[in-house]
Amino acid sequence: MVNTVGMFGKFLRKEAGFWRIKSQGNGMICYCKHNAKYGGIYAYIEPGKNGVKIITGGKSRFFDNFGALTDFLNKLEENSESNFNGLVRALYRNTGTKVMRTFAL
Repeated sequence: MVNTVGMFGKFLRKEAGFWRIKSQGNGMICYCKHNAKYGGIYAYIEPGKNGVKIITGGKSRFFDNFGALTDFLNKLEENSESNFNGLVRALYRNTGTKVMRTFAL
C-alpha cells in the first residue's frame, strides 16, 4: 500500500462521516466526528505510517486495516445508541414526573 494516508483519509471522510480539521503542527493529519450520543471521536493519520490512531473517551487505539476499524466504529455507535436511549428515557421520566406533580388534583 503506497498511499495509505489517502486511503484512510478517504475512508474516514466518505464512509465514516469524519471531517478533516486543521493539524496542530505535529505533522499528523486529524479528522473528527462529533455526536450528542458519544461525544467526539478523533482520528490521527501520521504520514509514512500504515494506519490510523482513533481516540475516543480518553482511550486510544491504532488500526491498520479497514475491517477492524469499521467493526470498532460500528460497535461504538451501537453501544452509544443503547446508552443514549437509556439516558433520554430517564430524563423524560424525570421531567414527566415533575410535570405530573404540578397538576392540582
